[in-house]
Amino acid sequence: MIAVLGWFVFWVVLVVSVPVQLMGLPGIWIIFADALVLRLLAGPEVLSWYVLLVLFSAALVGEVLEFYSTVAGAREKTDLKGIAPAAIVGGILGGIVGAAFLFGLGALPGAAAGSFAGVFILALVSGSKPGEALGIGTGALIGRIKGTAIKLVASVAMIAVLIVSLVRG
Repeated sequence: MIAVLGWFVFWVVLVVSVPVQLMGLPGIWIIFADALVLRLLAGPEVLSWYVLLVLFSAALVGEVLEFYSTVAGAREKTDLKGIAPAAIVGGILGGIVGAAFLFGLGALPGAAAGSFAGVFILALVSGSKPGEALGIGTGALIGRIKGTAIKLVASVAMIAVLIVSLVRG
């Protein structure tokens, strides 16, 4: 009975991990943690360390590409120093504020808007004209949206690797 409950929890967590990313939560790391707990509880005959390494690598690459995409979007318009911290801090603050809306789903647009705001403010403070700052901020916003899409694809790929590994035994 315990084993059935354990597998049920594993699958529920796996299914929930992708949509929670839309709420600004670290769904990609939830997938990895879910697989790690499965490996620790069920043993190597169920899931190998190699699969865990592949999942960890995919999660890390997804995070790096999300970050890079946000910064690259802003950098298309300028070479201002401090864009990366402005985009990150703005994205975090925007995600926190946005989480209060739409039952947590506001975190995703909040993070994108926060990245925009952080980079927009940096550009204004650095002497850019408002129209120019708007373009730089918009680049960060679009980059953040692209980065989130990349991370969602990485999550789905991680789940596919995990399912194939479990089915193959």
